[in-house]
Amino acid sequence: MMKMKVERASCRVEFDYVLRGSVLRGTVNTTWEGVQTTLEIDSEGPPEKIAQLIRNAKGGCFAENMFTQAVPLRSKAKLNGEPLSLEGTAVAKTPAGEDKPIPFRSSSTTPGERLIDKPELPKQGFAMHLVADTETIPGEFQLRLGKFMKHEIYADEGAHIGGENRYPPPMSYVTMGVGF
Repeated sequence: MMKMKVERASCRVEFDYVLRGSVLRGTVNTTWEGVQTTLEIDSEGPPEKIAQLIRNAKGGCFAENMFTQAVPLRSKAKLNGEPLSLEGTAVAKTPAGEDKPIPFRSSSTTPGERLIDKPELPKQGFAMHLVADTETIPGEFQLRLGKFMKHEIYADEGAHIGGENRYPPPMSYVTMGVGF
């Protein structure tokens, strides 16, 4: 969109959170203490243009903005195929009076017409709905399989909580999402 030349860019993302409470008393709680990103860029572009590029990237980063904005979370559960009521489930509210956003996947994929090729986003924005499925693997204590569209990834935990550390832990994928 800004048509700037960047020779190299990297991002380190650090999550700090604390897990507290008791499983037996039902008081398990995670408290986020902070998220830090450290960007390194190699470019001959002027510093003010690079700073603007970074501000645009941060403003458009879905993963990063999930942490900086209050994000409604709705939860549904089923037990043996039947709905299971969960107390304290948040309900998302739709902002009143706003134009309906355009479905993201309906935008053009033709070079020159793509979202990335245009200097401005449409006024009403794009609606994105990502669906990922995860599942446990029979006989594997901490190993899980994640599926998104045609892609599959695995997640494991370290030995300190019963995993075998064969794949990154689940939170590392969220961490990488902020960096990507």
